[in-house]
Amino acid sequence: QLIQEVEDDGSFLLEKVPDGERWNLNLRQESHLSWYGHIEADQPVVRVDMERGQTIRGVVTDEQGEPVKQVKMRVVGKMRKKGKTRKKGDFAFVGIPVDPDAVLLLYKEGYAATGAWFLNPGTPLELVLEEGKTLQAQVLAPDGSPASGVRVFVRRKFLEEDAPAFFILPTPEEEFGLSGTLTDANGYFS
Repeated sequence: QLIQEVEDDGSFLLEKVPDGERWNLNLRQESHLSWYGHIEADQPVVRVDMERGQTIRGVVTDEQGEPVKQVKMRVVGKMRKKGKTRKKGDFAFVGIPVDPDAVLLLYKEGYAATGAWFLNPGTPLELVLEEGKTLQAQVLAPDGSPASGVRVFVRRKFLEEDAPAFFILPTPEEEFGLSGTLTDANGYFS
């Protein structure tokens, strides 16, 4: 494996490449989509036109307007990327492919997991995390006795009314491992 930085004009030279072998090539640059291809043994020059990706930026605050740092974030769609908000609640995902079905999922302990559609990548997103609530209940069997070991799934509706009726991407609860719990010996869960 060779790792090579490119020159300012985008050119690069791979030295000491063995003759007679086909090489796989992977090009990565933060603001562009990754490119994969190969070079044949007798191919002296390769031209690659990398596709520029879009940038999704924004800020995450709480209900009082205060920035929330270290919020776990996931871009889920054609590409998956993860990150966290910085000290001032701001974030940026660069090199994201255009994907009208992509969703941004967010979670931080103490707050409700949520998500947002990318309505306009050119406009910074302003996202508000709501305080998380604890749901505590008891599951009873048909005879009224506590039901232990029942898997309980809770999902909050976070999509907008004009969002597609189907949702093939993971929900925020699924993505962050919050979607299920088991009832205890007395049938309670929280």
